[in-house]
Amino acid sequence: MGSDMRVDRILGVVILMVAAAVAIGSFGIEYSFSSDPLGPRAFPLALAIVCALCALWLLARPSLQTVAVSPSAYRSFGLVAVCVISAALFPFAGFRLSIFLLCSVTSWLFGASMFKACIVGVLNAIVLWLAFTKIFGIALPPNPLLGF
Repeated sequence: MGSDMRVDRILGVVILMVAAAVAIGSFGIEYSFSSDPLGPRAFPLALAIVCALCALWLLARPSLQTVAVSPSAYRSFGLVAVCVISAALFPFAGFRLSIFLLCSVTSWLFGASMFKACIVGVLNAIVLWLAFTKIFGIALPPNPLLGF
């Protein structure tokens, strides 16, 4: 099996798991009888079905050629992973720590040194927090462990 097939299979499995999570989550959406006939479950459920069909196509399609996986493909997987991890940590770590993680790892993946990536993460976390709280007036969750 070529490396491009392996990437397709991994991506297919990941998309299939996300589609299953979205489908399961859509059944937890409650709605009143006064809403539209389809209700709020229709869109996430349709999205999950489309994602699942695309994932199954990635898992089942034959390979036309074997191509080496480029470093940019690994960078793309890293970006998706850091976005998911940052979003999952958001309720526990708060806005500033999650944004720090997201921005610093993204900078590092794009070639910054670890020191420069951490500076970018700190500055982005501060600037974005100030923009959202002071300019836009949006309350952001603090870090429950550290209290800020």
